[in-house]
Amino acid sequence: MFLLAATAAASTSATTEGSSGSIRADQAEAFVSMSAVRVLDTRSNSGGPIGVVAAGPLGPGQQLDVVLVGDGTGVPAGSTAVVLNTTVDYDATKPSFLTIWPTGAVRPVSSTNNAQPGQIAANLTIARLGVGGSISIFNQQGSANLILDLVGYLIPLDQVGALGAGPGPAGPAGPAGPVGATGPSGVAGAAGPFGPTGSPGAVGPAGSSGPNGSPGTAGAPGAPGAPGAPGADGPTGPPGSEGPIGDTGARGPTGADGPTGDTGAPGPAGNTVAFFSAPAAVPVSFTDANPMTVASFTLPALPSGASAWLVHAQVTLELGGTTGDVADVRCSLGGTIGAPSSTKLVKTSNTVNGHGQDTETLAMMGLASSSTVNLNCSADKGSGASTLQASAPVLSGTAVTTLS
Repeated sequence: MFLLAATAAASTSATTEGSSGSIRADQAEAFVSMSAVRVLDTRSNSGGPIGVVAAGPLGPGQQLDVVLVGDGTGVPAGSTAVVLNTTVDYDATKPSFLTIWPTGAVRPVSSTNNAQPGQIAANLTIARLGVGGSISIFNQQGSANLILDLVGYLIPLDQVGALGAGPGPAGPAGPAGPVGATGPSGVAGAAGPFGPTGSPGAVGPAGSSGPNGSPGTAGAPGAPGAPGAPGADGPTGPPGSEGPIGDTGARGPTGADGPTGDTGAPGPAGNTVAFFSAPAAVPVSFTDANPMTVASFTLPALPSGASAWLVHAQVTLELGGTTGDVADVRCSLGGTIGAPSSTKLVKTSNTVNGHGQDTETLAMMGLASSSTVNLNCSADKGSGASTLQASAPVLSGTAVTTLS
């Protein structure tokens, strides 16, 4: 479609540089509409980039020249201006304005479109063509991606004839011609003779043995077995009968003092009084698969006359989870004769802040057999139990003298 676009006053003599030379401002021009053609897209997605070598936004103070006359645009040589739909994408980094003007001319102080972070801005503009049929684009600040869609162009009226007479757009391509018949297949050539079989090559030397593989890691220790049930108490025997008390005889006269007897042998030494107490440790979480030492203490030197420490251990067990959860806890006193142990079934029954909780105390004692004693705990947490901790563990002891 051709439309008369503009006619300037006859007295006007200003000129501008077009794609085919100088164009007078008083020259009438015709507008030619066309299907939109995307001639610039600086983005990397949505089919981009177009019109630039590599994708990337127009930076602050940056100028970009775009040729719009020639292959692929549909704008013929001799065009004086183009009609563009300019779009600034939403990913602009700062508020800015963009200026479009003829390449080679002095950049005017004007705005063709505005950039605003988070907004898509579109504007229709008529841009005069400059040197080489191109336009220049300037971004004032920040970075912004720009899209240009070409929707028409202007040419001098005398180039298209009176009132738009001139060549119309190219017609559609004609249908493809019929496919020709397939020619006959050629005669297959005779097969060539087989070549002689080559002699087998010498056997290569055996390769050196590879290094031995590193040993595999040791498997995790198996979980300790559950403690056996205690045996039943035997029956208590019947008490023996008490004999009759005899009559008290009459008191005889006091006899004369006898000679002083020999001094008796010294009696066995009694317990030597001495004590120690280990400070409480911070709460420790543990499970049956991850038994923990919740308290450890190096015994002090025995006082003179003592032969061993009698160690007493006490620990508070805290279970948290859903009401009704249970955990079977077993603690043992390492470093003592026989490593005495004790078990406790902890069950959440008290509800605090919507969760079941329970606290139990477990105690044991034993005769130290080394210089260090440890309180070790493990547990088989039942279904649903979420936390199990040993807190406020205390190790204390008394120095004693053992008798053989």
